Amino acid sequence: MQGVHKSPNLLNGTILADSSYRLRRFHTRTILVREQGRNAVYKVAATEEARAFLELITVRERENAESLRGHFDVLRGRLGDEGIVYEYLPHPSLAQSIGLELGSSHCDRADELLGLYVHKIHALERSRGCPSEFLSVIAGEHPGDDDLAVDCLSRGLLDLTPRNILVDGDRWVVIDNEWSFRFPVPIVFLLFRAIRELCLMQQPEIRRTTDIHRPAVGLLAMGLRTCYFPKHWMEYCKDPQISLSRMLRWEAGFRRYVAGSAYQSPGHVKMRPRETTSLPPSRGENYGGVFTGVRHILQRAPGAYWLARFAERLLLGRRK
Repeated sequence: MQGVHKSPNLLNGTILADSSYRLRRFHTRTILVREQGRNAVYKVAATEEARAFLELITVRERENAESLRGHFDVLRGRLGDEGIVYEYLPHPSLAQSIGLELGSSHCDRADELLGLYVHKIHALERSRGCPSEFLSVIAGEHPGDDDLAVDCLSRGLLDLTPRNILVDGDRWVVIDNEWSFRFPVPIVFLLFRAIRELCLMQQPEIRRTTDIHRPAVGLLAMGLRTCYFPKHWMEYCKDPQISLSRMLRWEAGFRRYVAGSAYQSPGHVKMRPRETTSLPPSRGENYGGVFTGVRHILQRAPGAYWLARFAERLLLGRRK
């Protein structure tokens, strides 16, 4: 924020995240500081317009703590003149824990952690119906265009994903409660966001552990590369009423809500997702066929990446 770094502690702190890509009213910074011999984390407004957003975050944390009670703990901060201050928790995220298990070839344990996460999500308060406010406010659709009726979380916790859950033994602590809403959101969309994030974060481990007993599907195109999903993970984010392409459009709508027209494309679902039992490392991805050389040339051509991302936006709008 203009004038946000007033104290020496914040000036000398380490910036962990700077959401400069967002609309000004959502632009925050997260800073790690050392205070009185211990670490603390500050979330500060990076613009004057974002001050109100900080206050809203603390309200959402309080409401989420009540909504998630018995299933998750919620890390709540204290709002002061400098911003929101949080206790520093030195625990790995659930996403990191799953990645560590995959990296150690403990695939069954990784699957157990993901399965427990899904179980906890389904145990939260939910309802069934058309999530009309979500569709209009977040997804950018016009409710009433279809008769969509799906299972929804009663409270719209869009960022309740493994990346934002710290694991302290049997205690799972939810951090980063910025994007939670008082209207319902489809459970399958939250799970889709969670699985997609995991697959992007753990792509090297997923590729290394893909074999005949653990096939993967090349589901998403991201720029000029393909993101592979473990086949059995995909079962968590399937719904007979909602295509994966539609959920990816919802993801694009959410990004537009946060960042405006400058949002980054989330990629697109491939027209013919390929199942495989063997994958090369990420940097050595084999595109196959006659187009291999062409794609490698495109990767080195100036502007090719951004051209591909622009094409993804067009594809998002055309898929059903």
